[in-house]
Amino acid sequence: MPPGWIHKTECLLAFGNAYEQVHAWKDAPAKTLGVRHRFLRHDWYWRCGRDWSLANPFPPALIKEFEQTLKEQGPEQAEIRQADITHDWSDRHWQSLSRADKESYGCCLISLLEHPEEMRRFAGVDVISEKIHRIIGGVEVWEDASGIRRQWLRLLGLVRSRTLSELLG
Repeated sequence: MPPGWIHKTECLLAFGNAYEQVHAWKDAPAKTLGVRHRFLRHDWYWRCGRDWSLANPFPPALIKEFEQTLKEQGPEQAEIRQADITHDWSDRHWQSLSRADKESYGCCLISLLEHPEEMRRFAGVDVISEKIHRIIGGVEVWEDASGIRRQWLRLLGLVRSRTLSELLG
């Protein structure tokens, strides 16, 4: 499984929120179960090969689920579910990578964390101004995202304090 910082960085880039609490909850059983923790709280992970694949990670049924969650529970809960699914996809994707590919991917994420201007350009996440780029009703907006600078600084501090080998485990 990928290290937690990878899950958090992926979510920071995709959603403008590291969703630290989602990843902590999903991986809490790993402390006692190790890799077998995925039997708990990783429902989408186990549906790989049946309901989705790495080549088609967002099948129509999943999109429908997101739309239903959005309608019934609102945008925050829909995005939390997306972060949950992203975690399971990332676990499956990580398993498919060679060590060299994991190192390359890790280096790309580290480079983005170290260059906030590239995060803004590449992902529409401005950690300095705490804004995220969204398209709402066909209109482009920079939405306030208070707290993302703090999340970014935690991730940046982590990647700067360890070697790549230590970061990847």
